[in-house]
Amino acid sequence: MIALHCYNSRTHLNTKIGLDLTSSNLQGELHPNSTLFKLRHLQQLNLAFNYFSFSSLPVSIGDLVSLTHLNLSNCLLGADIPSQISHLSKLVSLDLSRNSVMDLNPLTWKKFIHNATNLGELNLDYVDMSSIEVSSLSMLKNLSSSLVSLSLRGTGLQGYLSSDILTLPNLQTLDLSFNKYLSAQLPKSNWSNPLRYLDLSYSTFSGEIPYSIGQLMSLTHLNLAGNNFEGEIPSLLSKLTNLISLDLGYNKFSGNISNVFENLIKLEYLDLSRNKLVGPIPRKIANHSKLTILYLRDNMLNGTIPHWCIIWLLCYIWTSVTITSQDSLISLITTFRGEFPNGFKRSS
Repeated sequence: MIALHCYNSRTHLNTKIGLDLTSSNLQGELHPNSTLFKLRHLQQLNLAFNYFSFSSLPVSIGDLVSLTHLNLSNCLLGADIPSQISHLSKLVSLDLSRNSVMDLNPLTWKKFIHNATNLGELNLDYVDMSSIEVSSLSMLKNLSSSLVSLSLRGTGLQGYLSSDILTLPNLQTLDLSFNKYLSAQLPKSNWSNPLRYLDLSYSTFSGEIPYSIGQLMSLTHLNLAGNNFEGEIPSLLSKLTNLISLDLGYNKFSGNISNVFENLIKLEYLDLSRNKLVGPIPRKIANHSKLTILYLRDNMLNGTIPHWCIIWLLCYIWTSVTITSQDSLISLITTFRGEFPNGFKRSS
């Protein structure tokens, strides 16, 4: 027997009826005749982190037509998502993430996006969307006035993605990472949405980082690792002064490590490893009092290691530095961790 505990919360004059059974050790099949699906006035339902034995999401989920928030993440649901989920036209937030044997078929996807006109948050991480043509993601443009968060990490999406998805005007969070057959190029113009979190890592994006990247002034996390980006690291990255984390590792970037990073005073994490970068390590990287992790391994850096770097290596980290020629060509295979010593926050 499953015990249901409802709450009724009043905010100002609005009453919301919700049910939160997160991590309640619920086990077994979600039965379509369960009392749960007779709660027609339920607005918020959270069953995350339970154990439903890879059973199907019942078609009776479509009877909960008052739902605005539905979270079924990490609860071992399986099989096809029923098309009746498209009846939930009032949904503002839907999270079905990390149900790795759950499938979303093209017809259900189209019906759902067509009806969910108020949707602001959609998380389908690790749901199987491999049967959906990537071109149908363009339907998300119908949600351009409401959608602020979209996460489709590891969904098996394939094909060439239109850059229109990256430019949805109200989008603040976008995660398309770990879709190894998903390719695209970044928008070259009109990229001025309020993105704060952008993760395109370990997919097949390519080309150069366009100058339009400098318009994303609200970005705090940018991860482009594990793609086929090339060319020089653009100087307009210096405009992204709110960046806390920047990962450009495992690409094909070339040229020098410019002084693009000296203005990024909030930066805590920087990964430039496994590229084709050459030249010296800029001294002004050390200006970042908040920089605690720096990866530069597997590039073709040369010159003298800056004084601050040597002291930091000796005091805080394990490193392997191999001198490969008389003119001090170095191959850095390093992991920088910890804070700068007080006396070495700036290069001497």
